[in-house]
Amino acid sequence: MQGYVRTLEAVFAGIILIGFLVVLLKPNTLPGTQDTEKAYAALMELDKTGNLREDIVSGNLSAINSKISLFPYNHSVLVCDSSGCAGEVPETPENIWTGEYLISGCDSFHPYVVKLFVWEK
Repeated sequence: MQGYVRTLEAVFAGIILIGFLVVLLKPNTLPGTQDTEKAYAALMELDKTGNLREDIVSGNLSAINSKISLFPYNHSVLVCDSSGCAGEVPETPENIWTGEYLISGCDSFHPYVVKLFVWEK
């Protein structure tokens, strides 16, 4: 009978040890990964509909900002090309996520870098 009890104790000890190792060795994920994907998906959706490219070529940054909805976060768009950047980099003491999205011009190759800044309200 004692052999069964010791075997049962060893099984429980193994389960506890494996459970501890699984929790300890769980891969670290960045906080807000889903929010990052939402921000990138917002830019990609605007590009798929053609609105992003048209607004960038025409220089209409306010239209881009109004079309992006990332509740409960604030956001700002900065568009850069070979001659410089248009828009403002937000000055906030909080953590800021920055993502870049590359597109070309409408009829010719004129690359633009769209930088999306996202921060908590």
